[in-house]
Amino acid sequence: MKFKYVKSTAAALALILSNIANAGIIMHSEDYIDDTSRAHFNGFESMPMNSGELFTGGNGPYVEDLIQVEQINGDSGANDGIWAKHNWVGAQGDNSWYPNIGDYGYTSITLSDSSDFGSIGFNFGTGGRSTTEILFEVYNDGVLILKGSSALLSDSINYLGFSGDSFDEVRVKDNFGGSNFYSGRQTLAIDNIEIAGNLADVPEPSSLAIFALGVIGLLSRRAIKQ
Repeated sequence: MKFKYVKSTAAALALILSNIANAGIIMHSEDYIDDTSRAHFNGFESMPMNSGELFTGGNGPYVEDLIQVEQINGDSGANDGIWAKHNWVGAQGDNSWYPNIGDYGYTSITLSDSSDFGSIGFNFGTGGRSTTEILFEVYNDGVLILKGSSALLSDSINYLGFSGDSFDEVRVKDNFGGSNFYSGRQTLAIDNIEIAGNLADVPEPSSLAIFALGVIGLLSRRAIKQ
């Protein structure tokens, strides 16, 4: 019986550790960052364009105020690339980020100095009439810690944001070509990327792991004595 109890505490530890990676990540569907609290902002207003209003940097990366955006596996034909002047609900200012004609890639958002996000938010829209969702993946040091989707309304200003535990990359696309994140064409447009600060004031995963080990250790010690 003692051995079974210790074994169960080990299983509990495994469960706790398996959830540490995405502890504290919060998804936001409404703007939660006050303009006066912005630490960095990318509105795509400095993008150089050719006569066809395509970003001359191809699929990126494009960096504005530390925020880096890149179309991964984006189309690279003469009429492909990022159409900076696409008009969609939610776009503000002169420019935004829209993969022209759609492609099979996804949009990656990081910080150009490779530091972590503590919070991020942006407006998004679409050029595809059949698009109903934005698909997202959140990473930290190359490890997927959160994935999901958010409804996309073509006639409304859509917003998506994340805060809480630290992370260093957000990947997004829409379901224009299906719900598989890494296949199917996308028509997702983004604008007004804002950050309130870096490294949220929450317990780091390492701290949570140490705490969990301590709790399980006390439970195991108690079980052995019984």
